[in-house]
This record gives sequence, C-alpha cells and structure tokens, in this order.
Amino acid sequence: MLGRDLLAKGYQPVHLFIENHTDKTYLFTKNGISIPFADSEEVAKKVHTSTLARATGYGAAAILLSPIFAVPAIVDGIGSARANDLLDNDYAAKGVKDQSIYPYSHANMILFVPKEEYQTSFSVTLINEKTSLPMSLFASIQ
Repeated sequence: MLGRDLLAKGYQPVHLFIENHTDKTYLFTKNGISIPFADSEEVAKKVHTSTLARATGYGAAAILLSPIFAVPAIVDGIGSARANDLLDNDYAAKGVKDQSIYPYSHANMILFVPKEEYQTSFSVTLINEKTSLPMSLFASIQ
C-alpha cells in the first residue's frame, strides 16, 4: 500500500478511517489527534530511493569498466527520481490533512507515527461546523 518499509525507517503507519453517520458536518484538524505523528512530506523524503547513490555506482562502473554503463545510470537515475515524485504525491494524498467530514461521508488517511511514540489507543477530536462544539472519538488499534 505504501511501497516502502516504514518500520525500518522508524515509522509505524496507522490507518485512520472516520465515518460520519450523521447529518452534521465535522471539521477534522491535525491538532485534534492525541498521538504524535510525522508530516507525510518528511516521511516520504526519508524513504526515497537514493538517486545520487545509484547514479554514482553506475557512473563509477562507466569510468572504470565501460561507457556502456552510462546509459543505465541515466535511465535508472531518471526512474528513481520519478519514483520519488510519485511517492511524494501518494504520501501527500494519503497523509493527514485538515478537512471537513460531510454528512454521511468519511475521511480516510494514514498517520505516520514515530515508532518510539506508537500507542495502541489515542483520541481524535472533531469540531461540529455549526456549533463549534468538540466531539472526541477514541481509537483502539487491534
């Protein structure tokens, strides 16, 4: 689903799905989550493939062995950069963001929780758009 070993990079992904079965609109904000989490941009950067390292490896082979290794260096470097761009977009789309949860709809996102901060339960506070009253939901990870 996320294409990388996030645990090896120090993050526990947590799928957060909030379903609104009411006729009210609720505001969801990042500040309403009680568990610490990292920004999706920060996490994506930490799990990028290393374009420079790959190009350097092929470049060294091209210099030492044969210029034929220059072609794979260029192709692999471009592919790696494109994969990183796609990963950035994917993590941004799936990560936590402030949003409205409209009547009879849902919010679906990923929290990137630092492993050392991971907890099996936490709360999420939503704000009623009309009344500005908070509503706390408690989540338990199975």
